[in-house]
Amino acid sequence: GGEGDNALPVYPVIEKEIPPKEGDVFSHGIYKAAKATIEGVAQTNGYFDAKWLNSSVDIILPDNTADVDLIYDTKTRYHFDDIKIYSIDKQGNLTDDPDKLPLKPKLMKALMTYQKGDAYYQPFVSEFTNNLTATRYFNGVDV
Repeated sequence: GGEGDNALPVYPVIEKEIPPKEGDVFSHGIYKAAKATIEGVAQTNGYFDAKWLNSSVDIILPDNTADVDLIYDTKTRYHFDDIKIYSIDKQGNLTDDPDKLPLKPKLMKALMTYQKGDAYYQPFVSEFTNNLTATRYFNGVDV
């Protein structure tokens, strides 16, 4: 459930492709891995408030079967807000003064891979971090 049902075309693929599938021998490890895959996709795509409404396994002994029930509510997807860039000045203070940043704001914006209002997507953040690091103007980058 949630906004992710319609926004992420990957969820129907996950539902079809990841084990366990009907008829498979039940494995708790595979079950846990399937849940982790679903959670990982949600986190990567900005569904930080997502939660399991149900994640249960019922073992039916007379039939030697397991009934797996997974219901995941993605809730609402996060979006990027204003992007603020800070640096540490020579006195060791955190500053957003454009004159004290290692790069001019125009160049910083050119390196950005997302903007205000875009839906959160972790690879965008990673790419921006890599872009900043590649300039060699930074000792470290925290995004």
